Amino acid sequence: MAVEIEGDLVRRVAVGSKSVFVRRNAANYDWDKWLNGKQWRLSYGVDFDVALNSFCSAAFAAARKRGLKLTTHLAEDDQGRPAVCIQVCSPKQHGL
Repeated sequence: MAVEIEGDLVRRVAVGSKSVFVRRNAANYDWDKWLNGKQWRLSYGVDFDVALNSFCSAAFAAARKRGLKLTTHLAEDDQGRPAVCIQVCSPKQHGL
């Protein structure tokens, strides 16, 4: 079975003689762990495999769904791969 990545959120999967599109699901990420208040550096190709801005959008949506505020910034991991640092903010940090 051949897999071809197309865009940030969709991949084409060959199934027999047909190909179907499968949407990646942000629910597959470990949001409960990553949104626990600690700072996390998540690496492209290790922790996620979508565009950085798409992953940040998914992280903000996951936080909002849980009633949380989130800060993010772009970085590199120890191997020089692109990474996103995320951390839940307290209401006090966010001026709320």
